[in-house]
Amino acid sequence: MTLARNKPYELIDSNTSLEERFEAGEIAGALGDLRIKTDNMVLVKEGKFMRGSSAAAAHHNEKPQREIYLDYFIIGKYPVTHEEFRGFLDDCGYGEDRENMWSE
Repeated sequence: MTLARNKPYELIDSNTSLEERFEAGEIAGALGDLRIKTDNMVLVKEGKFMRGSSAAAAHHNEKPQREIYLDYFIIGKYPVTHEEFRGFLDDCGYGEDRENMWSE
């Protein structure tokens, strides 16, 4: 079983096609993704960042492009899985404002 569990991770980190890496991710998720751990977070140090876009095709809420200062924050190393997001929702992730979170 170790080989079967490790092979999807090898494919995800390889130069194989995007479709094959997505499929490997689905398999890893179905087996219980071993990358989901509390230490899968990284620190992003505080500092100045460019926010927004100056492109003509940018969405209205992306303009104007400007320099901002952000305090440090912690973010996951990997994209959020369905399993992690379900846990977030089960823990009342969005709270009372859940319905309005993605509206403009």
